[in-house]
Amino acid sequence: MSTEADDVQAVEELGKARDAIVAELRKVIVGMDDVIDEMMIAIFARGHCLRLVAVPEAGADPPRVVHQSPVSVISPSIPVRAGQVVHISGILRIPVPTTANLDGVTLYDTLGGASAALRWHGPQGWQRFELIRDVDRDREFVVRITLNGLGEVKVDDLRVVAFDPPGPVNSSTSAGNRPRSGESRRSALDFLPRLPKLRPLQPRN
Repeated sequence: MSTEADDVQAVEELGKARDAIVAELRKVIVGMDDVIDEMMIAIFARGHCLRLVAVPEAGADPPRVVHQSPVSVISPSIPVRAGQVVHISGILRIPVPTTANLDGVTLYDTLGGASAALRWHGPQGWQRFELIRDVDRDREFVVRITLNGLGEVKVDDLRVVAFDPPGPVNSSTSAGNRPRSGESRRSALDFLPRLPKLRPLQPRN
């Protein structure tokens, strides 16, 4: 059984290990202590984080327009079946305004396509986003996050959940057996309360 002294010693050793790792990281990541801090949080929490940054080359003037998206990340593909519902959620932060491209930061998926993308320009603190997609046919599903201009975006707690809604939803109904106004819509949305419950968004710096 561990004692209080053992716990204190373990915390002290953990602090020393962190300081040693940070010292080595600062040799290759210069002047970006906030990035190092976030990396350390992810390491000790055994989690992952995503940070996209696009800046001009050293000594070069910033371009007025960026025609080709400089940074983009695509998730691993997930097989989904016809009739399923896909729930995409996460939190996103844009510390500085995105410039040189009107599209800013986009997030879209293979079901909704670019026309149904979420778009941000910032700056903004941590904000939660959610998307719900109906699967029309068996296919591979991916999510794409793109920084279209110059700037920075951070993404965390990204989740993609594919599930079968409770009960079949009939899109065709005979004229003699047509549901009352609003009834079919309520039936089609009955699965919403059974979506995964998200944790409350905690304040972040």
